[in-house]
Amino acid sequence: MSRNGPFPAGYNGSAFGALPNEGQCKAPTKKSFVQDLLDKLERVESQKAEGQAPKNAIPVVNNSGDRRESILNNTPAIFEIVENPKADASEPWYELDMFDEVDGNEAIYESAANEMGLDPDLLKAIGYMESTHGYYDRVHPKNTSFRPMNIKVSTWGKLAEELGYQATDIETDLTANVRTGALLVKRIWARIPSPTVSKVASIYNFLGKEKVSDYGARVDAIYKKKLWKN
Repeated sequence: MSRNGPFPAGYNGSAFGALPNEGQCKAPTKKSFVQDLLDKLERVESQKAEGQAPKNAIPVVNNSGDRRESILNNTPAIFEIVENPKADASEPWYELDMFDEVDGNEAIYESAANEMGLDPDLLKAIGYMESTHGYYDRVHPKNTSFRPMNIKVSTWGKLAEELGYQATDIETDLTANVRTGALLVKRIWARIPSPTVSKVASIYNFLGKEKVSDYGARVDAIYKKKLWKN
């Protein structure tokens, strides 16, 4: 230390040597811009490692009402759901093949699935499940959910309108019903990390599911066996 102060001899006021004069200052280079981006990415990865959600992260949404809003408004979200080895995929006594509304209408399912970028057999499996389990809609005097995709008008009418239909077309127009169901399946699929038939079907049946249900397991069995062809 110098007796004249706390700084070493030769110190000129800068921690890194002589300060540049005005003429020596330059605009940031491409390299410095790229480095800035790399620094930001490093900070994001650091936040992830520390368990912090980085800014603009896609939100995790597990509440059924919030999931519904994400689907209807097509806003980004992650729907968490895990596999369940205990889920029962067996055929229940009330599954009646005679009410199958996929057989004979496969072209409609295939067209809707291709339009939405889905596996046609996934859509057919859900259609088979709903039409062979939910046939009560033909006799229930106050039914509001309609086959073959078991679309509830009050809940998903907005999706039908997005496709150019009236919400009430879900009840009377087979193509409107299947296309609306396909759009719903597409948006569920897009929000599930590592989606599977059983995961997507479980949430299709109940939006709040966070574990594969018996319904999802049964749809997966129908999908693998292609029961609509029997």
